[in-house]
Amino acid sequence: MKVLLKLCMFDFKSVKRFVLFLGLFSGQFSFSQDVIIKINGDSISGEVKEVGLVDLLYKASGSKDNVERINLLNVRQVVYNNGHVDNFFTPEALIIKSNGDSIPAIIREFRAHEIIYKYKKPETTKGVLRRIGLYRVEKVIFNKGEKHISLDKINTDQIISNETRPISGEIVEFKKYDILIRRYEHAPVEEIPIYNVKEVIYEDGTSQAFNSIEYLDEKTGDVRYFRNGSDRVKPGDEAITSGPYADFLIGVGHFIGVDKSEGVYGYSVSDNFTEVRGVSLHFGIQAGAKFYFGKNEQYRTGLDVHLFGANAYLINGHEVFSLTPVNLGVTHARKIKNGFSFESSLVVGYAAILYNGFYLHGGAYRAGVKFQYSRLVIGGGINGIYGKKSSVGHKQDHKTISCSIGVKL
Repeated sequence: MKVLLKLCMFDFKSVKRFVLFLGLFSGQFSFSQDVIIKINGDSISGEVKEVGLVDLLYKASGSKDNVERINLLNVRQVVYNNGHVDNFFTPEALIIKSNGDSIPAIIREFRAHEIIYKYKKPETTKGVLRRIGLYRVEKVIFNKGEKHISLDKINTDQIISNETRPISGEIVEFKKYDILIRRYEHAPVEEIPIYNVKEVIYEDGTSQAFNSIEYLDEKTGDVRYFRNGSDRVKPGDEAITSGPYADFLIGVGHFIGVDKSEGVYGYSVSDNFTEVRGVSLHFGIQAGAKFYFGKNEQYRTGLDVHLFGANAYLINGHEVFSLTPVNLGVTHARKIKNGFSFESSLVVGYAAILYNGFYLHGGAYRAGVKFQYSRLVIGGGINGIYGKKSSVGHKQDHKTISCSIGVKL
């Protein structure tokens, strides 16, 4: 009998320990995660990472690394794993419209540009889901008047899309394939696929262009596209832009001239002609415009339209002048960094030359490179002019190496 009683006592203590252990384990398990209770009654288990002024960031149960976002207007309560509870918004609310009318409502969901709700009364329409655009809402009053939430339109940033009108709002986050933008104060964000975005213009005036990039979806094997954003640039600091330019040139060169008037500028090489050779000092101005094709932010090719050029050359105390009206050429630009680019150009065309009292007709060319920083342009190149007047036997060939400084508008 004593032995049986001891066995029963042993079994009872063992069961008691087991039940106590099971209770502690289940209690620990049930409180190992945070629980987000939404205003529509749904719940999300996971880990709350951050509670901001407008959104709550969390990692859902079973998710490896993805941090998700839920707008606080859609959250009724958060129960943390330590038992602490934060209360946010109740479903019962009063929607105040822009025209002053009010709607007693039971909120089901806040979306990026609308509210899904039920009428709180009359009872005959209580179960019908309705929606109202946020552009028609001035504010929403929650918790029996304790919380007033304004829903004013935000116009700080702008997304230029391929398919829709420009979207104004506040850029909240850039994800791999989407841009999150908030159109209204306190409202949920809207996901804009990056492959539909051409450009983003920010509140501070900077802009960012997006280019399509093809990639292979490893899960499906399909070829897809997304847009890769360039660096943000300030207005006027674009690396590659079309537009007018003006340069001042200074350089040195080598001059060869033949004059039928004996003894002029140099020494006689025959009874009838005088050849002049010497080092020249070159001063000049030039103006034109460059037109680049395409939208590539790294490099572009275009047309260099040289509209006007005036040059003076000093040789042994004498002067030669030349005018280069409309000349045409090609140009290529490559971006180095924001507002800083490298340009190369080759321009050819007509030249009118005043040499020894005679007007000569000929050609001109310029091959050069330039470095542009913002609007300032510094460069260098090789210039050449050649002209002759057969009737009097004058001709000249002039090559110079010059440096330039100018502006590009």
